[in-house]
Amino acid sequence: MPGIYVRADIVGIEKLLEKLSTTKPIYAAPWRKALTMATEELEGLERRMAPHNTGRLEARMTHRLDAKAVPEWGIVSNDATSARGFRYGWALDASPMHFRSGPRRGRPTKGWFTGTFHRFRKRVDELLGQAAKEVEAAWSR
Repeated sequence: MPGIYVRADIVGIEKLLEKLSTTKPIYAAPWRKALTMATEELEGLERRMAPHNTGRLEARMTHRLDAKAVPEWGIVSNDATSARGFRYGWALDASPMHFRSGPRRGRPTKGWFTGTFHRFRKRVDELLGQAAKEVEAAWSR
């Protein structure tokens, strides 16, 4: 090609492009780890906070994580129902009923499920902070 041209060779461009990859972003593994730990720990806390009578609420507690490489959500749920199909876990969460036994005996059950995340928020912040440090360390390699 006639004329004047400038050529720039960027040393390490392959490494940079790998770090900026959209198919396997550098934050995918730390984010998945943080979200997995958060949903598992929240499930454990929900089990401990559940009104205890027959143990069905604790037994029906479960969690799921988005299957994408970079998950967008984690869910902790409870699908315990009564013999008539009544979803009593949710009813207890919204009702003025009280715990019948255990360390919270006599206290209201309202918010036992939905209120737990607010109590768990500080731990989520810690997990996200750890994930950010892992991303920073991976970026600097």
